[in-house]
Amino acid sequence: MKNFLRAKSISNGLVRLLDDFCSIHNLKSPFDPEIIKKDSISFEQWLNAVSFIQDQYSKGCFCMDVAKLIHPSYICIHGYLNSSSINLMEVFKSFSKYVSLWFNFTPVQIEFNNQYTMLSWENSSYLKTGHFLEESRISEELITLIFISHFSQLVYPEKILIEKIDVMFSENKCCDFHFKYNINYNCERNKIYFNNKILKYKINSFDQYLNMLLKNQIEFVYTSTPAKDFFIEELNQNIIKAIKANKPNVPYVATQMGLSVRVLQNKLKYYETSFIDQLCFIRKNLAFKYLKNSDLSISQIANLLAYKEQPSFNRSFKLWTGLTPLEWRNQAMLQ
Repeated sequence: MKNFLRAKSISNGLVRLLDDFCSIHNLKSPFDPEIIKKDSISFEQWLNAVSFIQDQYSKGCFCMDVAKLIHPSYICIHGYLNSSSINLMEVFKSFSKYVSLWFNFTPVQIEFNNQYTMLSWENSSYLKTGHFLEESRISEELITLIFISHFSQLVYPEKILIEKIDVMFSENKCCDFHFKYNINYNCERNKIYFNNKILKYKINSFDQYLNMLLKNQIEFVYTSTPAKDFFIEELNQNIIKAIKANKPNVPYVATQMGLSVRVLQNKLKYYETSFIDQLCFIRKNLAFKYLKNSDLSISQIANLLAYKEQPSFNRSFKLWTGLTPLEWRNQAMLQ
């Protein structure tokens, strides 16, 4: 989890956005001057920053007020490329490719059908093991609102038509208040459903010559940026699914990833890890999450983690922590 949080990054533009928001609202910034000078921060720093700001903000959730400040300068070259495009169709076509230049978290996908243009992304595997839940909820709400606000500014005074929004988190009043859209909770992916009518909306600041220059420039920046490899994240997502299917083994996971067993093993070797190491990492963190739920027995937790028998789970857990699952649970309850 820590490797993922430190490998993923947020651009300097979004750092400046939060810092400027704090300045406007007389809040203490989570960033010192040296951090603001850097090209990017880790996703772990980002999560801590949004939590730090939310704790100070007395008007409810701060996400909507931050999103209102969004400007192409905060999204850097991608923002200016979008601003010089001819219409929203052109913006959407390249959005999933270049968004990682300023919000490098999990891959963003764009899908089109007869009714909707769908912008979607999945939460990281670390969330499914119970880490950074509240911080991530704030971050997901913020980035969703930033996406919507950016598109809205490009075509103002036209209205961005959103039919519904799927979120992976459970229902919360703050989300309902701010989005004011039809929201579905506990979904498999975060997804915004835009009405296809918006694809024809013209961009106010369309500039054909500038757009041509920026396309060349952003492609150079994109290809010069270190590869955005999501292999370990994809692996962990599929291990979690394999545990739920009671099939936590290499052949099953390789098939789910569209790889042969040999290719998967070679990739694991390249990343200096092993399937067992990743499986234990996921199981351990899921075990911590489940043990905090007093309604689950140790036997039930062993089953949820796809162990064939409880003693095997007990031995693994003691190897990880030096404690039995019951001893760990009792200590956690005292804290």
